[in-house]
Amino acid sequence: MTKRGIMLINLLTQSRFLTFHIAAVSLIFTGAFMLATASELGPMAAIFVPMGIYLVFFAFCLESLFIVRLGLVRIWTRWQRRRTNQLLDDVAKRQGAFRAL
Repeated sequence: MTKRGIMLINLLTQSRFLTFHIAAVSLIFTGAFMLATASELGPMAAIFVPMGIYLVFFAFCLESLFIVRLGLVRIWTRWQRRRTNQLLDDVAKRQGAFRAL
């Protein structure tokens, strides 16, 4: 295996979210570079500028959806934890009432 392949495997196994953020940030910088260099292209700039804008917009949408997903997962796990604790408390109360008889 090549050195580049080993580095990529290490990056992917450490954190899949780190890889996601690296890809999104690289899309933002690629779009910004496309916007900055479009003036040198002459008539092709009319095609190149919207592509850069779309790349930046797409990367920001990806990051926004990731943040929304992260928030929803945290809310869901907190709700599930509370619900599980309530169910366990109810079971413990029933068992305590049964033992008292």
